[in-house]
Amino acid sequence: MRTPGRALAVAALGAAALASALVVPAVAPAQIQAVPVLGVAPPGTNDFGCRPREDRPPIVLVHGTFLDMTTSWQALAPLLRRDGFCVFALDYGRRGTDPVDRSADELAAFTRRVLDATGAPKVSFVGHSQGGLLARWTVRSRGLLDRTEEIVGLAPSHHGTTQVLAGPLSRVGCLACADQAVGSPFLARANAAPEAPAEIDHTVISTRNDVVVTPPSSQALDGPTATAVMLQDRCPGDLAEHVSILYDPVALGWVRHALLRDGPADPAAFVDCTGATPPRSPGVAFPDASEDPVPSPAPEPRAVRLSVLSDVLRLSRASTVGLLVRCDGPEGARCVSLVRLRRGSRVLGTVRISVPVGGDRLVRLRVTKEGRALLRSADGAVRVTVRATTADGDPRVATHAATLQRS
Repeated sequence: MRTPGRALAVAALGAAALASALVVPAVAPAQIQAVPVLGVAPPGTNDFGCRPREDRPPIVLVHGTFLDMTTSWQALAPLLRRDGFCVFALDYGRRGTDPVDRSADELAAFTRRVLDATGAPKVSFVGHSQGGLLARWTVRSRGLLDRTEEIVGLAPSHHGTTQVLAGPLSRVGCLACADQAVGSPFLARANAAPEAPAEIDHTVISTRNDVVVTPPSSQALDGPTATAVMLQDRCPGDLAEHVSILYDPVALGWVRHALLRDGPADPAAFVDCTGATPPRSPGVAFPDASEDPVPSPAPEPRAVRLSVLSDVLRLSRASTVGLLVRCDGPEGARCVSLVRLRRGSRVLGTVRISVPVGGDRLVRLRVTKEGRALLRSADGAVRVTVRATTADGDPRVATHAATLQRS
């Protein structure tokens, strides 16, 4: 079964026609009512009259090199629409062969069209291969950092590839292939620190069978709000490769898991390797598309719990805020958590912390440039919410209201 998968992977780098011919038949018949011609929006996408729910930003799907929105998103797009998202997809850069920076102009324009049409404050991206890299570069380089909630990458080429075909393919018109070769000048710019800005959640979903973006471990990002999932770590028999990951039910479950929770994917979530249900974090109810997310059940008496003790927070001249937090739970446990400072739906700052059970810790959180601007525009004290998601033992969201004052 590995030979067809390798053919799919080589096709993704080598020829658009071959990739298209191999990818679409890999989908179960129940997932596609009919296979349309290339370049047609997948089912459930590009309804510019769609009005997103407050807790579900619009999703922009970004295909990879040599592919298009039709062959890439036939399986995922309907799933996300059924989850209650407004879903959008585009074709860009002559099947993704133009220089990545040139394609960023197209993606930025399309994203702003989505934001204007839906009225949403932010969008999230799901990108495959080059699409993951392109989404991250567009957000950073085209002024969309404060308009983006999350980026999920399926086998993304964030750090390029050692694949020997990447360089030669540039000589037959694939300039994006040269951009994605390890050590390229473009990658040096794209990965300048911070490669995964803390204002955005980043999830990378990879497969050890990838022979296109190599080595697969290089796809992960470094940052406080970045997580990485290797499919075979949880499901050793998963045969997904670089292109077939687009139709792998376990991989698509991880995508949904990341988008339907607060924060990036939880690599410790429970996984159904049949792909029948998305991964679920222990103790967290999976949201239903038809109603508001179900609140997490109350923790057991000895469950790990993180509390914010500060009622009055002060913004220092150095643009930092001190938060006093406490961790409660059974002996030997820890609260490993992502703490976010928010004003309404806007994230003002993020910090990842680890606190031993029974201990208090003063955490310094740096406020973003956007956050500082929001605070300057306020009169006196500002009401904020601190969201702390515990990732050890009781991964649930605790919301704490406080008053923020400028020193």
